[in-house]
Amino acid sequence: MDLSADTVNEFLAKHATDTHLENLRPAISKRRTALDTIRVTSFKVGDEVIVDKIRPKYLAQLRGTLLEISPLRRGARQGTVIRLDEESTNRLRKHQYIPDEDTRHEIDIIPLNACYPTRDGSTAPAR
Repeated sequence: MDLSADTVNEFLAKHATDTHLENLRPAISKRRTALDTIRVTSFKVGDEVIVDKIRPKYLAQLRGTLLEISPLRRGARQGTVIRLDEESTNRLRKHQYIPDEDTRHEIDIIPLNACYPTRDGSTAPAR
């Protein structure tokens, strides 16, 4: 399929009916689910990640290295162990006790689906 985003956006803006727009909602949801699955299954131990789309919000934008990925279990979220970088360790220190001598804290409360790859200094997706 050779459609550009501009072509699709132009069609939606000028020609789409209510029916077209209502049919987009489930298609978009399916595609987002597929992309999330691809993203999550591509992680491996040692990958650099940034955390996003998580509560409490102070955990968002933490960065670190994946040390462990828990096995996939039916009905359960996949967990992780992440070694935070120094900046993220200092940010987290404002919200929970981390010994002063720890410069790279390990955290095990982040689900894998809240992790996003960091490549070339990129950030997590915009909300």
